[in-house]
Amino acid sequence: MLSENNLYLNAAADEILSRSDIVGENNFYFNRFSPVVFKKETLVKEVNNADNKYFYLNLFKEIIQKDYPKLKDVFRFFLHRLDILQDMRFYASELEEINKASLGFYGRNFFDVDWIRSSRQKLNLFFEEECNLTNKLSKKTQDEFVRLWGYLFFEKNWFISSWQGVGVTPKGHVTLLDFDFLYPVNDDFKSFIKLWLKKQIEPKNDFEFKLARAIKVLMMYCPEIKITEAWNEYLSQPASLYKPTYPSSNLLNQLKQHGVIMTTHSEINFDKAEDLTYLLDSRRHKNDPRFRKSSVWYWGPLFIVIYVLFRYF
Repeated sequence: MLSENNLYLNAAADEILSRSDIVGENNFYFNRFSPVVFKKETLVKEVNNADNKYFYLNLFKEIIQKDYPKLKDVFRFFLHRLDILQDMRFYASELEEINKASLGFYGRNFFDVDWIRSSRQKLNLFFEEECNLTNKLSKKTQDEFVRLWGYLFFEKNWFISSWQGVGVTPKGHVTLLDFDFLYPVNDDFKSFIKLWLKKQIEPKNDFEFKLARAIKVLMMYCPEIKITEAWNEYLSQPASLYKPTYPSSNLLNQLKQHGVIMTTHSEINFDKAEDLTYLLDSRRHKNDPRFRKSSVWYWGPLFIVIYVLFRYF
């Protein structure tokens, strides 16, 4: 059955394989990969076999109900992937987000979404230079891929659980093109990775299972690189130190360096608690005489009196 190249079937198999407690430690990757070279404007992905969506949706439900109740939580990930796979515009937004996150690592993007030619059925990308989608990486490219993955995880707070090949430029730079979708990262995940790499902890929830699987896939793609050495700077520091850097803070620092005087407002002190209560009262303006004079309850009766006077007197 798995020999059928169906996007929804592949997604279902990929989600099930993320649970090593069910399928085993060595069955973590579903290889549906075909090398391809992308140049300039290229059709990268398209919706196919859409009519079979509900068949695989019901199949996944049957597996949960009759065989593996543990996969109940995984099912929600599968639903999210179905949304992306049946509308390529959703997948394009994921690509743009990871492209944006990778910009801090490379300083440039290697492709852009071609929104003019893209649609719900088709995803078109524009490549500035030739890009080879492959799973055979040189040692230099392996090292760069490991460092890019670590940068996205520890500094940009994003990770992907699985992927089918990576894009490689003629200079050996790596870009991610065909993956499941982006997962947000928090400090708990960073702490888990540190302990899991030291074999001091086992996955306990769906996110941790996906994290562990992602590192296994990364090791499979980059067998010549020791991840713990490449990520030594991240792994030796508390997870809370790696927070996203916001453009506004950089702007303020640049303004200060160029002589702009930045002042902060002094603290507001309230002598009486009633003053703070007054400010927190969202209805306080209705007690103002000016509000009553501008409301219908003030002018309404007055207009009625004027009308009666003109009408009957």
